[in-house]
Amino acid sequence: MKRTITILGILFIVIFTGSILKDQLIKSVITVVATQVTGAPVHIDGFSLGVFNQSVRISGFKMYNPKGFSRSILVDLPKINVKYDLGALFKKKLHLINVEINIKEIGLEKNRKGKLNVDELKVAKQGENQESKPESKRKTRPAGQMPMQLDLLSLEMGEL
Repeated sequence: MKRTITILGILFIVIFTGSILKDQLIKSVITVVATQVTGAPVHIDGFSLGVFNQSVRISGFKMYNPKGFSRSILVDLPKINVKYDLGALFKKKLHLINVEINIKEIGLEKNRKGKLNVDELKVAKQGENQESKPESKRKTRPAGQMPMQLDLLSLEMGEL
């Protein structure tokens, strides 16, 4: 009897700790990957992935300007809430039932060379490079993107 209670206690602690560490680990990975993909520093205050309630919550998402610009904020999103359909993911389809995005601030800025901060993001530069390649040198295989369905988008905008 004592052994069963001990095993259940340990199992509860492992599950509880794993759920907390899961969110911290995912938050760190998203921060690092977003910084590498955009070339601009990214910071996230909080992240929560709910498997049972099928939701993702991000709080305090901030992307700062890339190098060559002031250190001010490029994008400030205090709240992002997403409800998703887990069953659709198993069918290789991204079905977002409800997406709420609160945009507090978007800061567009020109540097001394007259270039906009959004044009200097790595993502924007990669798009330019693909467009400038001749048709024969472009990759012809599809990117393998998942079909997506978005039922409801609530967008609250602050300052531009």
